[in-house]
Amino acid sequence: MHGRLKTLRQIYLMNDTQQSNPSSHTHAMPVYRPLLYGFAMLSVIAVLGLLALGGTVTSKTAGMAVPDWPQTFDYNMFLFPISMWKGGVFWEHTHRLWASGVGFMAIILCVWLWITEKNRRWMSWLGTGLLVMVIIQGILGGIRVTEIDWRFGIVHGILGQLYFCFVILACAALGKRWLDKPAADVDAGKLAKPVRMGWILLGVLLVQLSLGAAMRHSGAGLSVPDFPTFYGSLVPPTSQQQLDDAIIEHEVDVQHDKNGDVVHFKLWHVYLHTAHRLWAIAVIVHVLLLVKALKDSISSLPNLSRPVMAMLGLLLVQLTLGMLVIWTGKHPEISTAHQFVGAVFLGLATLIQIRMMRLRYLANHQIYADTAATPRDTLSQSVQASGTGAIA
Repeated sequence: MHGRLKTLRQIYLMNDTQQSNPSSHTHAMPVYRPLLYGFAMLSVIAVLGLLALGGTVTSKTAGMAVPDWPQTFDYNMFLFPISMWKGGVFWEHTHRLWASGVGFMAIILCVWLWITEKNRRWMSWLGTGLLVMVIIQGILGGIRVTEIDWRFGIVHGILGQLYFCFVILACAALGKRWLDKPAADVDAGKLAKPVRMGWILLGVLLVQLSLGAAMRHSGAGLSVPDFPTFYGSLVPPTSQQQLDDAIIEHEVDVQHDKNGDVVHFKLWHVYLHTAHRLWAIAVIVHVLLLVKALKDSISSLPNLSRPVMAMLGLLLVQLTLGMLVIWTGKHPEISTAHQFVGAVFLGLATLIQIRMMRLRYLANHQIYADTAATPRDTLSQSVQASGTGAIA
């Protein structure tokens, strides 16, 4: 009898120790579902294609080619005759149809996550958030048309790229690499600075994205027609009179807005353009700071090294495209490429941040590659660990 009481007391003390020490808990890893992951990856590609179409619509000034919404020239959008898909109408109508497809995919993904991710409810709510975002995005696109207000176009463009980032989060959390455990020598403390720099970089990119969207939709892209100078000077005009004189002196080509009216550049156009140029320096600096913060650990973390190298390459491509936009007089295809590569760059920065935070989470909870095997059926194993662990 005494022996049984002693054994029960030891079990009680063991359970009490585990409850007071979260790091000793057993963490069940999520299950990998190839079909769900494949659909999430397809969603990422679909959103990226939608961003390219949206950029093309803006670059070709086709945003008002279809003047009504949600109809298309009083037709049901899905029954609009193909014979009428010409010129700007083709791009704007294709953009709307593609966006509808992305919306349907968001519905499917949301339902699928609620059915399968019962042990990771944050994923289910992420799917719901994506569905809400895509609905708001569609409404904003419609209001941009009905109100004929380019400011709605700015918000529409920014929200579209934010949606892209959250779809990447969903896809990353469903992929095999989410299950990859770090080596036992990975120090969570060493990842604290890179994670912090990653958040700062994303903030810097969001500002640059906003400036770029404002430039594109307000028509300020060629308010300064030369690079790297400003109307031949090292500094931009500081008054409206200086700007008007510079435009006459440099014989700047007359531009037209989306309604066909002549664009008369104002000083705020120049300031917006200048801010976008100068903020690119902040982007470069913070990319290099992130790489520097990762230099001690990046070689041993292939999940980070490849996207970081890709991001550095894309940075050079993006800077080149930005210069070509001006040197070619804002050629539509080059302008669209500049916007598209910017979206991919933001997506890569998001993916890097997700992977860094994932590695830090696993290291903080001492989930290393040499301490546990990845379970194949987490539905049953996670139930067993529900009282003592967490679904990562």
